[in-house]
Amino acid sequence: MKLIHFTRLGVFLLLGLGACKREDEALPVPSVAGITPAAAPAGATLVLKGTHFGATATDNAVAFWQGTRSTAGTVTAATGTSLTVTIPESLPAGDYLVKVKAFGQTSPGSELTVLPPGPVVTRFWPLSARTGSKITIYGRNFSPVADQNEVFINLEGQPALGLKPEKATDTSLVVAPWGSPGDYTVQVVVNGQKATAPAKYNMTYNPPSISSMPFIPASAAAGATFQLFGNNFNPYAAFDTVYFATAQGPVVAPVTRAMAQVLTVTVPAGLSPGAYPVSVHVSGQVAYSPYPFTVLAPAPALTAFAPASVTPGSTMTITGTHFSPTAGRNTVVFTRDGNAMTAGVTGATATALTLSVPVYVVPGTYELSITVDGQVAVSAQPLTVVGDPKVTSITPGSGIPGSLITINGSGFSPVAADHQVEFVYGAGAAVPAPVTSAAYNMLKLAVPAGLAAQPLPYTVRVTVYGKTVQGPFTVTAPANAPTVTSYNGVSSVNRGATLTLVGTNLKATGAVTRVHFTPWPGGGVTTVADGTPDAAGTSLTVTVPNGLPAGQYQVAVEVNQVYGSAPDMLQVN
Repeated sequence: MKLIHFTRLGVFLLLGLGACKREDEALPVPSVAGITPAAAPAGATLVLKGTHFGATATDNAVAFWQGTRSTAGTVTAATGTSLTVTIPESLPAGDYLVKVKAFGQTSPGSELTVLPPGPVVTRFWPLSARTGSKITIYGRNFSPVADQNEVFINLEGQPALGLKPEKATDTSLVVAPWGSPGDYTVQVVVNGQKATAPAKYNMTYNPPSISSMPFIPASAAAGATFQLFGNNFNPYAAFDTVYFATAQGPVVAPVTRAMAQVLTVTVPAGLSPGAYPVSVHVSGQVAYSPYPFTVLAPAPALTAFAPASVTPGSTMTITGTHFSPTAGRNTVVFTRDGNAMTAGVTGATATALTLSVPVYVVPGTYELSITVDGQVAVSAQPLTVVGDPKVTSITPGSGIPGSLITINGSGFSPVAADHQVEFVYGAGAAVPAPVTSAAYNMLKLAVPAGLAAQPLPYTVRVTVYGKTVQGPFTVTAPANAPTVTSYNGVSSVNRGATLTLVGTNLKATGAVTRVHFTPWPGGGVTTVADGTPDAAGTSLTVTVPNGLPAGQYQVAVEVNQVYGSAPDMLQVN
């Protein structure tokens, strides 16, 4: 009996110790590694991947936490590493933490975004219409903001076409689909959630037409773009095909942009200049232009010119591409401050032009452009024109003081005040003469009063644009001008001595006759002394000023502001 008693006691002790050990062991905590999808609307199904889940659905409880409030989800399938869960239908949209409880242990929260309810399409109206017609799609859970809804129509075998609704409410969308005739699947996408209409939309077609004024511009070079106007084009460029009819067959002109009434088209590359009939093909329907499109020669390109700076009337060369080899078909223009001047083209090839710079162009920087068959190219760099005045003649070639003369030449300024004109005799002082009228090729002015007639011409100097040019002009004596023929037989005289001048018209009327002593050569300060003429005016005496430096002098007599000079120099000692 004692043996049986002790045996039973040992078994009880062993069982008790084993039970205590299992109760003391900690059960594993479930862990969620990922949720698919990471965002879904209420009522959607989720798959949770992780570890230490219960092996059956009832072993697990899944809760959706937002702050301190939780809502239980429904576990529909389970393994130790995967749970299939339904989001509660009543769960509002927002961000949640998903927690799994198994065997009394709860996992940390995993993030999930519950989306607003997805769209539902119930019907659309009309069921069939011509392409471009408006249809209304009915359903629920649409966005009242039109741009937040996307509508896709898909004809079997073709890419889906995306549309933006013209109008939108929670329950309806208005779109105007375009495409080829056929039956289309209609799908609405809102916030990434899709819904498909229960029936297909039947699209029929309005044939295209081209307007009576179809092209802007009506001509262009290959590679250029133009606009083609008409009606019932497909607003999806891929469904509009434009052809240029050539002798070798139709050539496709790429459509780069499309609307129902206008297409943007590129002139096909490689077409020769000429007129080409144009047609538009839309979903098997064809429209023809009432008159052809004109393809121009390639637009010119101006790449360089030489020299970089030119003078009026000089020759220069322009290089580039697509010039006309016929000189007269190239127009070269110099433009400055809105004023344009055409240069004459004297020689031409397809890549180079020779031209004459306009003689009347004024110095400065100019935009240089070339026009060939209506197409214009402009130089990227400005052309510099530098001043290069020239005097070719002075008419008349001689005259008395006060007479009007014209200086002929080129490279002058059209502004009179830009010029400085001076009359100089030998090494004498320069006498200014204001310009009264100016043009690019001539100046008009009066011979300065008081210039003495001289046996040799005066030098007339013209300064403009920082350059000085000159020409000869002979000053002649007026009919009553004094003349000095000699110094009464002497050629030298001492300072302070009396000098006798012989000549004609030496007596002033109601005024003093003056004698001018001007150093020679080199000019210098002219010294004036009063002279005493005889009654006949054929001689006068004058006292040589004491202050004159020794040297040679040009002697002139002034009578009533008219001058006459002695033919020879006078030596003053």
